Amino acid sequence: MRVVNMISDPSATFTLISGTYTPVSTIGKKADTKYVFFASVHVSGGTAQVGPGYQNIPSDTRITQHFTSSSAAPMSVWCLALSGSPTVTVSDLMLVEESQYQACKDLLDQLEWFDGDTMPLT
Repeated sequence: MRVVNMISDPSATFTLISGTYTPVSTIGKKADTKYVFFASVHVSGGTAQVGPGYQNIPSDTRITQHFTSSSAAPMSVWCLALSGSPTVTVSDLMLVEESQYQACKDLLDQLEWFDGDTMPLT
């Protein structure tokens, strides 16, 4: 099975702004399609929530989020400061369709990210 990373620049680092969605890709998703999103998150200067379910993130954490896209918009990441004035960055990004993830789960769980040199981008 071919696995396609839908993040336009998987090795980029994005600084998130509390209370807003930050675009991390220019490639549109398919509405009503299940996806898996992976990212390395770094938080300093406080605590933060990134997306639903990831509160009080330690300094360096690898997150995995399974979700169904409600729109065809490109991937964005949401962040909320919980205490202090945290600086939150995400890097090593990967967004794949759930079906591709399930078919190649063992391989994908070992990767931190991939680009066009290791697997195809869309």
